[in-house]
Amino acid sequence: MNFSRILIPIAVIAFVAGAWHQYKWPGVAVSTGAVVMWILLHFTRMVTVLSRASNRPVGHVSSAVMLNAKLKKGVNLITDFRDSLPAEIQAQTTPYINNVFLTGLMNKKNEKGKKEHADYVKSKIASK
Repeated sequence: MNFSRILIPIAVIAFVAGAWHQYKWPGVAVSTGAVVMWILLHFTRMVTVLSRASNRPVGHVSSAVMLNAKLKKGVNLITDFRDSLPAEIQAQTTPYINNVFLTGLMNKKNEKGKKEHADYVKSKIASK
């Protein structure tokens, strides 16, 4: 269990309560300002880490043939799953899988100019 989810808010409340007990309203103002600055410090650090991560590539594909094979394997896995469901469930899941997931994938492949990939995904949508 992550105790910081519990301990940090308790520590903040205790800090503000101690400031109230010692200095009344001026103490609450100063302690609340300190807590806000601490939160902004962590927020700034988080944004810096996320901006650095956004500038780095996620992966590298060394072979277009392998990428094509992986796409076909993944689409086949999805369509096999779709087709293996019982008929009662297929009525609910097939429209979602076809219209949202596979059509979205097909549209993204078309946008990137991967007509061959898009045609393959379209053939799997039309097969059901």
